[in-house]
Amino acid sequence: MACIFVPLATAGVVRALNVPLLLGGIMLISAVAPGDPFDLVEAKGKKGSISVAAVIMPFLVFLMPLTVPLWLWVFSQWFPLQLSISPGELFTEVAPLTIAPLLAGILFHEFLLSFTKILQPILEWFFRVSVIILVFFFIVPSIEAMAKFNFVSYAAIFIVISLSLFAGYYSGGSNRKDRISLSVTSGLGNLAVIMLVTHVCYPKVHVLFTVFAYVIARWAVFVFWFMLLHFRLRR
Repeated sequence: MACIFVPLATAGVVRALNVPLLLGGIMLISAVAPGDPFDLVEAKGKKGSISVAAVIMPFLVFLMPLTVPLWLWVFSQWFPLQLSISPGELFTEVAPLTIAPLLAGILFHEFLLSFTKILQPILEWFFRVSVIILVFFFIVPSIEAMAKFNFVSYAAIFIVISLSLFAGYYSGGSNRKDRISLSVTSGLGNLAVIMLVTHVCYPKVHVLFTVFAYVIARWAVFVFWFMLLHFRLRR
């Protein structure tokens, strides 16, 4: 349900609020490409079910070559955007970044559990250091890109991400941890897919910092709703 509702809701918001085309295109691509590698990190950080996130992510990556080109074609009929990519190119670019590490983790956990317990904290620290380095290099130009967003852009991001989170949460059954994981998956667009599609469709347009600006704004919406949920649960 969320895989259909989120793209349609995003298209409706982008159209109704007349979001600038570059940001609107990024939002549309993000809406049709759930299954970001950050799913597992966000699910763990937001007290969701890691096992649910780990099962859903590879399924979505295998499904992307079928669904993403179709949705991009639909959006190109509704908006003055040239969004298109071949299924083969999409899969060969995204699968190694998403499925390969995930399968490696599952195999290590299944057959080399003792080694996995040693390796896991090392990889977690490696991930944190990598994120800090990326933030250090990209935070200033990303904030500069955010400064160019107008009120409509921020309103559209807040509405779209909120609707995505609610769609995932309320389609996730009765278990709260499962709901949180599905909510996170629904709200997160695959960063690799966003970068790949925008590069293929607009090779002469520099979109890196605009994408990171969108990711920062999206993260702020995640934090807002998680803190609100945490406050309600404590009460």
